[in-house]
Amino acid sequence: MSKYVNYEIKVFLVLTNRKGTLLLLQNNHRGSIIHGYVNPPAGHLEIGETINDAVRRETKEEMGVEKLEGIEIKGVVNVFGFKELPVLMFVVSAKVPNGENPTDHGEGTPIWVNPEELGSHKVLEDVEKIVKLSQKTPVGDFFQAVSKFEDRKLVSFKVDS
Repeated sequence: MSKYVNYEIKVFLVLTNRKGTLLLLQNNHRGSIIHGYVNPPAGHLEIGETINDAVRRETKEEMGVEKLEGIEIKGVVNVFGFKELPVLMFVVSAKVPNGENPTDHGEGTPIWVNPEELGSHKVLEDVEKIVKLSQKTPVGDFFQAVSKFEDRKLVSFKVDS
């Protein structure tokens, strides 16, 4: 018998500049389950939005970034066991063009991080895996993955490309 549940639907943004440096947010919200973590920008898909609409809205709301180049859906991740509701996350990559200067708009402090240094920051256990998977997925290809958490600890990460 199948189990039907409601999902949160989100976009997970792998944003880089032309040099390949990642744009992340340092979460400063006390009381947040990810307080102190560094994560890619992410947010809910709103009713009536396309995924690209959500990407543009989230980058503007969270960092004041108005323009993005090369927006591409790289994959989808089914995340469960971390929050009350499971999350279906569309992983989207894009480039932040020169001249766009991300600023803190209340969602966290924007920071630029070299991809090789991502693991030296406090990130959720599946974030580095998702970012790397997104970066190695060729243009036009699409990956599927599942992140399973227990007690907010990653217990498995399964990829089906």
